[in-house]
Parts: sequence; C-alpha cells; structure tokens
Amino acid sequence: MENVSAEDIMDTIRSAAREHIKTSQESVRNSERLVELVGERGTSYEDYRKAQIEAYSPYNDGWTKQYYQDIVDSYELQQELEQIRKDGGYEWTPGTEVCEDK
Repeated sequence: MENVSAEDIMDTIRSAAREHIKTSQESVRNSERLVELVGERGTSYEDYRKAQIEAYSPYNDGWTKQYYQDIVDSYELQQELEQIRKDGGYEWTPGTEVCEDK
C-alpha cells in the first residue's frame, strides 16, 4: 500500500468539498430557475393585475419593476401555453397533428 501523507488526504478532502459545493450551487440555480418557470403555486389573475400595475409604477425602482415584470411575463406565458394545450398544439408542437380540410 502506498504511503499517503496527511496533507495529501486533506487536499483530497478539500477538492471533494469544493466539487460538492459547485454541484450543490448548480443544483440550487437549476431549482430556482424551475420555480421561476412554473411558479411556486401559480399566479392568480389578481396577482397578475397587481404585478402589471407595479411593473409600470413610477414609484418603484428598476429591480422592483423587473421583479413584477417577470411575474407578468410568466403569467402571460402560462396562459399562452394553456391555450396551446387546449387547442391541441401548433403544427410544430411535438406529438400533435394538424388536421387540414380537403
């Protein structure tokens, strides 16, 4: 068996810990992005209307306006996706067929 120094062991532990931190941070970023995309509970119409007002309010700073604009954009995207699902998709939507009248 190879003679391993305490410093070598500590370097290996540090390296493994750094890699774990990097992987965990990436996982957190991905999870946060998923929550942004699907929302924690979905946005109600009332929340959407409030966000529209706040997004254009002259009393809010840029960060606050952007936060509310993101809510507006997410709600509108979800509404569009629901309409696509309801209509059966578009011709470019995988798994759907377009019926043409002949």
